[in-house]
Amino acid sequence: MAPLETIGWIACLVYATIPSFWLVIHPRAHYWRSRSRSPYRVLLPAWIAMGMVLGLGTARWRHATLYSSLWMWIPALALFLAGFSIYLQAGKNFSGKQLGG
Repeated sequence: MAPLETIGWIACLVYATIPSFWLVIHPRAHYWRSRSRSPYRVLLPAWIAMGMVLGLGTARWRHATLYSSLWMWIPALALFLAGFSIYLQAGKNFSGKQLGG
């Protein structure tokens, strides 16, 4: 179970930093677009640093179990399927260029 807990923890770190990453980019979109070089040279290391800070702050709780009922996998499976369905549908009309801004 430890590898699954670690994978889940890392996925949570990535998803939890997305709003902060968005807030770094979008309020100053004009500034980032005006740069002659790719802004991702600054933004991606900043995002990685956000994840590392969050990881250091939450590392001691990464093996904490909030609940352990097997029947809870039924609604979890439904949510996973719904999420994958949304990603598949969004990917049909949403390019990588749009995702990157």
